Amino acid sequence: MHTAVVLTPHLAERLKADARSRGHGLSTEIRLRLEQTYYDQRGDPLDPKTDDLTDSINWLATNLARSFGTKWHQHPYVLAAFRAGVELFLAQQQPEGDKDAPPNTPGLFPETLVQYRKDPPDVVGRTQAQFIIASKMSERS
Repeated sequence: MHTAVVLTPHLAERLKADARSRGHGLSTEIRLRLEQTYYDQRGDPLDPKTDDLTDSINWLATNLARSFGTKWHQHPYVLAAFRAGVELFLAQQQPEGDKDAPPNTPGLFPETLVQYRKDPPDVVGRTQAQFIIASKMSERS
């Protein structure tokens, strides 16, 4: 379906530059960005609680930057404030059950449930985060 969208010159230039750097056109860039607001990397609908969490974290980052004139990743004090805010957001989400017992339901890769069953949740989280960091670094190079 064809549609028209009015963009500010600054936004249009940023989107065009991003599109060029990714090797596609402006329409594709806009479509991909819109899809990211509704679907995850596998094409599944976003989880509303995760979407709300990321929105809250972005809002926190913006508020701290406005309050201190520096971003959370540019000063240790602001990073500590940011971390405390993120921890509060996460503390609001406390599902029932034992945090040291992984769920019995297999995910997309059932073998990972067996692999992680022996690891504490902080090790699993750091391991997954390291995979993401490595993936992002390889995308940049």
